[in-house]
Amino acid sequence: MQPVGGPSILSPAVRGRQPRLIHSPVQSLIQSLTQSMSRLNADVALLLAAAVWGVAFLFQKSAMEHIGPLAFIAARGMVAALS
Repeated sequence: MQPVGGPSILSPAVRGRQPRLIHSPVQSLIQSLTQSMSRLNADVALLLAAAVWGVAFLFQKSAMEHIGPLAFIAARGMVAALS
């Protein structure tokens, strides 16, 4: 009699074993940070990210007035390509 889901395509040696998950360094970093980060630390990090994002908008607005939108986008693309 076959199992409910149909015949298994896995060999008997592989059946029953949990698949090995491959974690990237970023996933490992996120997992370690989330395990050790308290609610207060998370709130402070979110506030800091919002502050940096807001200040960056002011600098971008000022740069757009000085060099123009096309040159600004080109410079931004070059910086992104380097990182």
